[in-house]
Amino acid sequence: MNALRFSCRQLQQSGRATSKAITGVASFSAYCRSRTSPPALSSASPDSLASRVWRSGHPSISIVKVIEQWLDEAKQVKQSELQQLIRDLRRHRRQHQALQLSEWMRDQSCYNDSPGDIAVRLDLISKVRGSEQAEQAFEAIPENMRNFQVYGALLNCYSRKKCVEKAEATMDKMRELNFLKAPLPYNVMLTLYFHTKNHEKLDALVKEMEENGIACGIYTYNIQLNAYGATSRFQEMEELLGKLERDTVATVDWHSYFVGASAYLKAGEKEKAVAVMKKLEGLVTHNSRKFCYEVLITLYANAGDLEQVCRIWDLYKQMGKIFNSGYLCMISSLLKLDEIARAENVWEEWLLKKRLYDVRIANQMVIGYSRKGLWRKAEALVSQITENGGNPDGVTWNCLAVGYCVGGKMDDAVAALKEAVTVKMPVGHKLKPETRTMAACIEHLKSQGEIEAAEEFLEKVAEDCHFPVAALNRLAGYLKDESQNALPLDEMGADMPTLGDKETAQ
Repeated sequence: MNALRFSCRQLQQSGRATSKAITGVASFSAYCRSRTSPPALSSASPDSLASRVWRSGHPSISIVKVIEQWLDEAKQVKQSELQQLIRDLRRHRRQHQALQLSEWMRDQSCYNDSPGDIAVRLDLISKVRGSEQAEQAFEAIPENMRNFQVYGALLNCYSRKKCVEKAEATMDKMRELNFLKAPLPYNVMLTLYFHTKNHEKLDALVKEMEENGIACGIYTYNIQLNAYGATSRFQEMEELLGKLERDTVATVDWHSYFVGASAYLKAGEKEKAVAVMKKLEGLVTHNSRKFCYEVLITLYANAGDLEQVCRIWDLYKQMGKIFNSGYLCMISSLLKLDEIARAENVWEEWLLKKRLYDVRIANQMVIGYSRKGLWRKAEALVSQITENGGNPDGVTWNCLAVGYCVGGKMDDAVAALKEAVTVKMPVGHKLKPETRTMAACIEHLKSQGEIEAAEEFLEKVAEDCHFPVAALNRLAGYLKDESQNALPLDEMGADMPTLGDKETAQ
């Protein structure tokens, strides 16, 4: 670890520098699409405004100068071109630049600021500057420009921040203005109610849609399926799936079956889950097979069925091109099944065939080794990341810290966890240190008399990481309590194996 510790910064410097659905698979695929690389520019001229914007550098860099330079060269740009560029920037998560362009366009007298433009800008403000700034921007919008799109953007802002009361007030205003004629605002509220576990309100809102003749699309049905599955209302879930299978408009899709199978697995109903998974496999098409195969691999791993995991993986490989997301899915599934040797084989295959190094795949192997106490293997893999064209991130060091904890190497665990918190995460992402690993490291620092260092570390975690406030307060109180010499680690979370398990440690 000493060599690793001294080279942490060098590794950082020498290496190369997430619509969201409800399920984890959808979130995962959204993360896979969250790269900031530009779209294909084959349809654009060699020297177009779009090409200059995409080549302007890091997404945080201002693009106003790029636009002004373009105009200084006596070149014109249509409003429709700017609107398309804003859409492309949003799609590639370059929200700051999209907002810069939207605000620049608003300030030009030659362009008309439509309610649609205002709604897009309001959404961008909420993402870049926060909900309070979005509220202020909304209040500055003239009444005659506040159409259903603008109110919808405000509603989406509150839903994203889980501000139930403000979202409900906005929904009431939209009712008053007769803006609730389409399923979209209902779906936003249904998603909010699902995430905040307001299942009774969710049911009531679905009933309102039916009474008002608002057609329930597949997205609406999938939210309902998630709610039924989360509350073990299996009869209602089965009835809704049956309704979807008979519906000629909102036909059942693979996501619907994924929700049903996941709910059954969570409840221990493996036989019913497998039956639904077979239906899911029956919906695989040429265009959907990548996502469907990854979903099926994950589901069969959750069901503990190695044979089916390998069968679907063979089907996946028959596509010809194997994506990084597929390797990530397969390795994590094999590790879940405690098949480390098989996971190593897939890892070696990926190293030989990869086109682009994806540190998330390496992180899966690091955490797989770490949870088994194989810290030497984990440590060696971290050292090899830069050699293979990657760059260790905060998650890498966090995973390694777990391995050191399991192996009882607490000095190294503390060093790795500190490095995890120090490494800069991608824009929009924060590290989520494992609770028990953090608790074990704080306990170790206190046992060594390093109270001040532990307190400074907690402050850093509170500022830069996603970490439960209750756990932070408990750890801070533990440091101040001289009579308390040990933490009840079993009560701090179940996100890592038993600490100090020497049986598998190297």
